[in-house]
Amino acid sequence: MTYRFLSIDDAKKMAKIFAENFSDGWNLDQLNGAFNTGGFYALGCYTDDLVGFITYTLVDGVADIDDVLVLPSNRRKGVGLNLVSECEKHLKSLGASKIMLEVRLGNQPAISLYKKSGFLQISTRKKYYFDGEDALVFQKELL
Repeated sequence: MTYRFLSIDDAKKMAKIFAENFSDGWNLDQLNGAFNTGGFYALGCYTDDLVGFITYTLVDGVADIDDVLVLPSNRRKGVGLNLVSECEKHLKSLGASKIMLEVRLGNQPAISLYKKSGFLQISTRKKYYFDGEDALVFQKELL
């Protein structure tokens, strides 16, 4: 597996993966807009093709992980853990002091991934998602 930063040139492929795997994922216009704003990053994992990616933003030293998406055929192989680790390295190099994220209460695989990566739950946002599901808020201090 190889990892590389993604760009606006990858937005179409990312939007397709979102559409096939998330009911509320980013669309092409949203991804193009994010790539054009600055402070938005995407890191992809490749075997023969893109099999997973992480998107994140950085503002004033605080990063937000927006999404970690690994194709079903590549889950439970360390891809998500490696994406989070590579993201952290990049953010440290940019001077980030902490990372925040929200995750659906029912997304136990993602919650497990974040806990393995050293994130701590700091709060709950009731009815955060469009369908009324709660979000757990996680944070990790970067040293």
